[in-house]
Amino acid sequence: MVSRKWPSAVQVAAALCTLTAMAHAQRSSTRLVMDILSNPVFTILPFALWAALIAAAVYSFDAGGEGHDAPLRSARDIFEEHLTRHDIDREEYVDRRKALDHITAMV
Repeated sequence: MVSRKWPSAVQVAAALCTLTAMAHAQRSSTRLVMDILSNPVFTILPFALWAALIAAAVYSFDAGGEGHDAPLRSARDIFEEHLTRHDIDREEYVDRRKALDHITAMV
């Protein structure tokens, strides 16, 4: 017959302490989760931060272009402005205007 060796009292006490500590840790972590979820600051704040981040991203992409109040100008208006500022001479203006008229006639 095989003789069975029983654990010592110290081993039993250590095992009970370990099990008790594990149960307490599980209860305290569950309690911590419930405390966090029941606190409105911890539940609403992350959603508010995400919403603010998304709104800032949308606003930055929307405002990335030129001002919304700036009217759209045609290519002819831009050519005339360059001509009046003397950035281009009359001959270059006529050449570019003919090319522009040719391109817009194709479209």
